Amino acid sequence: MDSDVILIIGFLVSIATGAAIVYNSITQNKSFKANIILNLTDSFSSQEMNDAMKSLKDSVQQVLSGDTKAFPQSITVFDQKRRLITHHFFKIFLLRKNNVIDNKILKNITQEEDIQLLINYIEPLETAINKNNNREMFDMYRNLLDRDFYS
Repeated sequence: MDSDVILIIGFLVSIATGAAIVYNSITQNKSFKANIILNLTDSFSSQEMNDAMKSLKDSVQQVLSGDTKAFPQSITVFDQKRRLITHHFFKIFLLRKNNVIDNKILKNITQEEDIQLLINYIEPLETAINKNNNREMFDMYRNLLDRDFYS
């Protein structure tokens, strides 16, 4: 075989190998992001999360209206619900902050009414628990609402 032909074949093989590596990398990245989305939506769609969000919101509204008897059966249960919700949104915040997910994914895995619950109910509770609480997570979500992210 002519040496020029061998060089051309080698060059074409190198290009094909490079393309296969790039394609594999893109496929793995999409798979990685798909797993993140599925895990977050599974946790958010769980009955436990649904109950926690509804119960926490109802309890806070009743207490704010003056109905202290409506406060949840135990502070421990109430706090577990608050922590479940906070940690869910904190996971999403960390993924966004570290550019693992972009705004398109963020918009698909969060809803405006849930962000409002976080800002209007969870943030005041977190602040009451710890006055020096890092507000960066809440600021990110508040910014989404301020710029009509969900419109």
